[in-house]
Amino acid sequence: MKRRIAIALGAVLLAWAAVPALAGGKWPKGDAAAAKPLIAEQCIKCHAVPGFPTDRIQPAVKAPPFAVIAADEAKYSDAVLRAFLRQPHYPMKGFAMSKRDIANILAFLHSLRK
Repeated sequence: MKRRIAIALGAVLLAWAAVPALAGGKWPKGDAAAAKPLIAEQCIKCHAVPGFPTDRIQPAVKAPPFAVIAADEAKYSDAVLRAFLRQPHYPMKGFAMSKRDIANILAFLHSLRK
């Protein structure tokens, strides 16, 4: 019985230690201002973003506004957003963001919380 507990505990610790690797390792510090060109080029096609025009939004996509994302830290934590943005998703199938881009987008979202 003690051996099974030790094995289970070892497996849990191994999985826990792997979390940073699964999350992609270290992330750069983001720059909210550096996110603005990317937001203007890509994000405002689907998301309403404070300070940006809304005439390019594709309403059929129904993407949450950045203000909603910024306000709901429980649902849209940095870890959740990092994982989500690392994977291509509709309608961004062919668009991949670098770690720097993602860090900058997160910094921009953080600036909306203030």
